[in-house]
Parts: sequence; structure tokens; C-alpha cells
Amino acid sequence: MKRFHIKVDPNLSFETKAFGARAENDSILIPSKLAQVLERFSLGDDAVTIAGYLAAFPTSVAGALGLSPGAAIAAAESFIKLIEDSGADVSSIRRPIRRRPLGAKHPREMNQRRDHLPV
Repeated sequence: MKRFHIKVDPNLSFETKAFGARAENDSILIPSKLAQVLERFSLGDDAVTIAGYLAAFPTSVAGALGLSPGAAIAAAESFIKLIEDSGADVSSIRRPIRRRPLGAKHPREMNQRRDHLPV
């Protein structure tokens, strides 16, 4: 998988979709406004590291960027999709979630065998 570096493009305008970032060759270009906010967290220039931070702590940048928490979460998701579509390995960010049945069973299912349930 390719490794993408973050570069600041002062000509990019900040948007809510992917924070206004775009992919170009082996770089992810971000607007200055986002770069100024990320600068205080000392995350380096690796796009996957930054995407992981944005996915884990979207509200840490929401206020500084003038976004609602929901808009910051949506922007982080579209940022992750942008770098994933560019060829970056985002498996460390998007971990598969095992779906197991939780909670009580419906009374009609009480007598069914349990060996058919996923583990």
C-alpha cells in the first residue's frame, strides 16, 4: 500500500466534505485552516495517522473549525474515504466489528439449538 503525506495547499478552501482535502499523486492536500488546527496536536505528516486521529477525536477539531460534532464526524469519514480511495491502507482505522447476538432471546427462540449462532 502507498503511504500518503499531508501537504498544505493555501489555495484550497475549507469545506465540510473531507475538510476540503484532495488527493494528488502521493500526497493529500489540505487547506491551511485545517493544517493550523492539526498543528497543535503534533501528528506528523502521515495521512493515515491524521485520519485515525480525526476518526477517534472528531470533536477535538470541530470547535476550532466551526463545525458541529456531527459535521466533524461526517467530514472525518469522507477524509478517510478519500485516502482509502487513493490507495492508502486504512485497516488500522476501519476495524471489522464482529456482530454477535446480544440480549435476551424471544420466547419462541428459547428452545432452538445454540450451535447455529455465529461466534
